[in-house]
Amino acid sequence: MLRILLTVVGSFLLTTLLTAQAVFDAPALKSSAIPSLDEQFKNYEVFQLDAAALHQYSKTAGESVAFQLNLGSQFSWKIGLVPVELRAPNYVVRNENGFLVPEEERARSYKGYLNGQSGAFVRMTMNQDFLYGYVKADGETYFIEPLWYFQPLAAKDLFVVYNEKDVIPKKGTVCAADEVNKHAQNDYHKHQEGEEKVVGNCLILELSIASDLLMFQKYGTVVGVENHNIAVMNNVQGNYDNEFADEIEFQIVEQFVVTSSGGDPWTNSTNPGTLLGSFRNWGPGGFSMTHDLGQLWTDRNLDGTVIGVAYVGGMCTNDRYHVLQDFTSNAQFLRVLTAHEIGHNLDAVHDANGTWIMSPTVSGATNWSANSIADINAFIAQNDPPNGCLAFCPPPLPPVPIFMTNLNVLCPGSYVNFYDQSLNSPTSWSWSFPGGSPSSSTLQNPTVQYANPGSYNVTLTATNANGSASATQSGIIVVTPVGGTDFFFWEDFEAGPAGWLTVNPDGQDTWTWESAAGTQSGNRVMRMDNFNYDAPGQRDGLVSPTLDFFGRTNITLEVEYAYARYNAQNRDSLVIYVSKNGGVTFPTRVFAATENGTGNFATAPQTTNAFNPTTKDDWCYGGGFGANCISVNLDQFANEPNVKIKLENVNDFGNRMYIDNVRVMSSCQVLAPPIANFTANVTEGCVPLQVQFTDLSENTPISWQWSFPGGIPSTSVQQNPQISYVTGGTYDVILTVVNPAGVDTYVMEDYITVGQPPVAGFTSSVNGSTVTFTNASTANVDTYSWDFGDGTSSTQASPTHTYNADGAYIVTLTVTNECGTDDQIQVVIVVNPPTAGFSSSSTNGCAPFAVQFVDESSENTTGWVWTFPGGTPSTSTSQNPLVTYNTPGNYDVTLLVTNTAGSDIITSSNYIT
Repeated sequence: MLRILLTVVGSFLLTTLLTAQAVFDAPALKSSAIPSLDEQFKNYEVFQLDAAALHQYSKTAGESVAFQLNLGSQFSWKIGLVPVELRAPNYVVRNENGFLVPEEERARSYKGYLNGQSGAFVRMTMNQDFLYGYVKADGETYFIEPLWYFQPLAAKDLFVVYNEKDVIPKKGTVCAADEVNKHAQNDYHKHQEGEEKVVGNCLILELSIASDLLMFQKYGTVVGVENHNIAVMNNVQGNYDNEFADEIEFQIVEQFVVTSSGGDPWTNSTNPGTLLGSFRNWGPGGFSMTHDLGQLWTDRNLDGTVIGVAYVGGMCTNDRYHVLQDFTSNAQFLRVLTAHEIGHNLDAVHDANGTWIMSPTVSGATNWSANSIADINAFIAQNDPPNGCLAFCPPPLPPVPIFMTNLNVLCPGSYVNFYDQSLNSPTSWSWSFPGGSPSSSTLQNPTVQYANPGSYNVTLTATNANGSASATQSGIIVVTPVGGTDFFFWEDFEAGPAGWLTVNPDGQDTWTWESAAGTQSGNRVMRMDNFNYDAPGQRDGLVSPTLDFFGRTNITLEVEYAYARYNAQNRDSLVIYVSKNGGVTFPTRVFAATENGTGNFATAPQTTNAFNPTTKDDWCYGGGFGANCISVNLDQFANEPNVKIKLENVNDFGNRMYIDNVRVMSSCQVLAPPIANFTANVTEGCVPLQVQFTDLSENTPISWQWSFPGGIPSTSVQQNPQISYVTGGTYDVILTVVNPAGVDTYVMEDYITVGQPPVAGFTSSVNGSTVTFTNASTANVDTYSWDFGDGTSSTQASPTHTYNADGAYIVTLTVTNECGTDDQIQVVIVVNPPTAGFSSSSTNGCAPFAVQFVDESSENTTGWVWTFPGGTPSTSTSQNPLVTYNTPGNYDVTLLVTNTAGSDIITSSNYIT
């Protein structure tokens, strides 16, 4: 293996030659083996390059970037580059939480040449500390990419350079396209007999890219993922420039990068087909931008040896997706893998094993087979302008800015749609909206809100590669609280039917989110394919989000649509219903139409081919044929806060129905703030207390927020809730009501009083025969009843009682109030101290003299301690001991008796003689 043992730690060197060409010197830095590179390349070299300085230089160099790149002593390339703007003018970056603010430093892509070398070609993508691309010269292709792609801890100014011939083949890395059914029914324009074919054009293919969480974790930042994806696509662009009948230019319209755990919106499966299917299901609604192809990068290890999967012939259809595994840091393999899977989307199938881009096993191939070229040429021919989904590259003319609005006189707070109608295909737009929010926009067709009365100018600057031009319409927007129009709901379906519900009773074909031509804004619509759906009488609905008509009059629904009848026998219908209860029922039909052959409903002439609108004349607003757009008065639903609209297609196996741009407008909304008020069916009682609250608020609240301290539940959003109180106390009730005009809160302090049964409890203190009872019951007691267990009682709260005799007495305390009764039972033991006393069988006699002592103490005695001086035994704890006196004399006798209450002692002096 070739090793460069140069360890010079050089600094970035930038000099300016007499020719004003910058020179960038990058010393070689490799002194030992790098296992992660040894596994992938037979030979390679590592250089230290100040890519940040190169990037800054390229930014200031304008449309022509010329510099000399010296890589150690091995390469000295005089490079000339021109920008390749892979990012579309309306390019956006999103994560799972929404749109991201563009980074100040974005990757810049270039293509170019080597001075003085015929046939040489260069592609590079640059950013801060980032350089990625290849140089093709003298029959050799050299790739350059960051070392940290292979060694994550490597310095950001180190880069790997290798010859494509030195790439060690990856065995068994295959594409799974054969495992996915070929797109069964391509939904694209087919050239008819005699139709002129447009050839030799430059065509734009819009690409949306998604990257999963593993990609974010691998590359560290959203910009890091962007850099990777843009750089790979810049390399791939070189495989689509001049290889086919038409030049294909990729435009990345969106990058979606998952940045948080659990944020992947598609399956976590490693099965390639399952992942592709999940991505396809997510893509149309998950991406925010219109796209011809959708690409998913993942760093998960797909099952088996599969590293990529795609739908064949899926471009511009619901199957326009492919999945790429970031299985290597090798730029050569990633270029081929990506070009390969895109080739499948463009209808190319696998070649026989060999050195072709479309070979089943991904290799370092750089060429397309004749079969692949023929397949892709035919497929592009079916999708090119004017009737296909692809677009021409911008013409070499500056734009002529023209724009229009859907409203001119509007209410404060209303929205306005601005429509770019500029000529010569602008690639970027800069709008100025004084008084509007936003006050500026770079969208082609922005929506703007005006909050304050006044007259406002609007300026549009349109730009393409050939120049810019501006146009201002003075006073085009007039905002007034009287006499204006309030445009308060709009759906253009560009982001998918989010918030809309599809009603599909038979579970078969229904409304789908599609691309269509001729639309006024964007190109996404909802379509009902009656042409391929043989189910006469079947109804499929699109139900809107909930709309608030509170305070509104002169309400109008507008719907743009396109439809062509199949024939007189197969003609479909469109019906519109309105619900006032949030879509529970739709009892009111406000529109219904079926084409009768006179153009009363159809927007295009009758055809037995599948109807696909291609220009604005095919739509209701185009004026080329048939009916105008739908406009329905909805005044009967004024002040209804919970309205939904259902657009229902009635199938007759006819032709395709398209819906776009649904709007609802009204006169300026007149609102009065709500006044909160309420009552209750009961305000006091015992637990469990059930209270029915009734809202009495004025001025049509649309939401209620109740607070019930001590209640179950403690809060409610119902208008008339029922609350349970299970704990005694006095409680406030608070109601806050809302309508679009404001908020009001009503507080009733100590409104609910809740009683509960008492809980009995007491303690006792015994002092001889006298017991003091102390009440320990809860505070809500009305009456007390004591039973002392000896036939006596008391109604005092804490009585004192004297017992006549020792004993165990069952004492009961019963407490009551209006909510119930409770009692507690305790055993009280009364014991007095004992009284000592005794006698004996005899008190005098001759030794040995045996005496039987007899206890005559009180009955409550429980313990005896005898003392017998001169006797045997001399002590005893027996109640009636037998004692023997063996020595003549006079002797005392002592008895100590005890119980739990105390003791007593008696001594009889000279008791025994």
